[in-house]
Amino acid sequence: MDIIRGNIADVMLNEWSKTSSASWWFTTALMYILFMSLFGLVIRQGSTQGYPLTIAVVLVLLLNIGSVLGWDVLRLGTSISTLQWVGIFLAIGAFASFEFGRS
Repeated sequence: MDIIRGNIADVMLNEWSKTSSASWWFTTALMYILFMSLFGLVIRQGSTQGYPLTIAVVLVLLLNIGSVLGWDVLRLGTSISTLQWVGIFLAIGAFASFEFGRS
């Protein structure tokens, strides 16, 4: 749910940048406050279960970037460059390294 709010906030921020409407800005600000509050809960829950902060940060950011990427590709028809694909694979590799290093 936290990732969905972050994704929605990013999409709304994009809409605000197109229209400069105050209503988009206020809605985006509210969504970011909710996103960051829930992100704090994810970090706290992870720390109580023994996960380091980096795993929570990388996981949330990876899922948020992935959902925004999905929005851009599926809804807006954006094409992904080779360099962007390299970045995607490096981010997935970073998360996989954290998980494999933990076992």
